[in-house]
Amino acid sequence: MRDLIADYERLRAAGESVGRAVVTSVWGSAPRPEGSSMLATRDGVMAGSVSGGCVESATAVEIAEAIGRGSPKLVTFGVSDEKAWEVGLACGGTIKVLVEPEVRPEVLAAARGPGGEVLATVVEGARAGESARVLADGTVEGAPPDLPEERLRDAALDALRRERSATVTLETPAGAATVFLEVFPRQPRLVIFGGVHIAVALVPLAKLLGYRTIVADGRQAFLTPERFPEA
Repeated sequence: MRDLIADYERLRAAGESVGRAVVTSVWGSAPRPEGSSMLATRDGVMAGSVSGGCVESATAVEIAEAIGRGSPKLVTFGVSDEKAWEVGLACGGTIKVLVEPEVRPEVLAAARGPGGEVLATVVEGARAGESARVLADGTVEGAPPDLPEERLRDAALDALRRERSATVTLETPAGAATVFLEVFPRQPRLVIFGGVHIAVALVPLAKLLGYRTIVADGRQAFLTPERFPEA
């Protein structure tokens, strides 16, 4: 989701309603892992990818419908590896995608922040739609009362250590709950001393590699948002 923040802000600045789809589960040879995100507007303007081009059009339709009704939906897409090969697609396998009518504030905060946290969202079963935040130090914020907090914490911290989003099933008094653990790893930090032309070229490259970049220079004229919009 971090790489879609600029697209989100651009679409919102244009007055668009923006929904999101995120891959929660993967089976088989699907080309995009859990946590892959895609944005779309009601009119079908898209950013990001959940399948490398195979189901994006259908996902955009699902997002537009979610925006219209104002509620999320868990959608399954699948094609056999053999069928995908026959028609020239790179994406066999099956994926489950959580389609939401908006990008939730907690998702935006996590994507804009330094990382080191997991957003746990109940996508199926008891307490569906509720979410919690698990920090790297083990703090759990906002957990639904019926979810076993210790098991949620352990699963989230394991996903954070592996830096890979995942889905787990937790038992509650009301039945099983499927929880999507969306991982936001802590970003490595790059400090650049001197806001010269080399730094102007280096900052976008560092962002592509996942760095959170700081540029330091005593000359105010060199440190402007126009020169370093991604720092």
